[in-house]
Amino acid sequence: MASAEWQIIAAGCLLSFFNLGAWGALYAIGPELYPTSIRATGTGAGAAFGRIGSILAPLTVPPVLAFGGSTAVFGVFAAAFALACLAAFTLPEQRGVAIA
Repeated sequence: MASAEWQIIAAGCLLSFFNLGAWGALYAIGPELYPTSIRATGTGAGAAFGRIGSILAPLTVPPVLAFGGSTAVFGVFAAAFALACLAAFTLPEQRGVAIA
């Protein structure tokens, strides 16, 4: 929907900024979610699923674009981000909890 190159670049910069911030937060909280015996496996599996998603997501663009146009593409990815946001709110609070 951008009408100028600077708008695309600015939107890309904002997306990258917030996406990198989200990864930093996930890498900080991820290890707290698993017991010590499986901590490395749990955080590694989480990172691996994220990387699989980053491979598959661009591959979904051409079929979705052909099916519903650019609005459908942005809608699908907006729904995925909304789902991720909701999932983040379900993470347990670990403040003051001993990590075993």
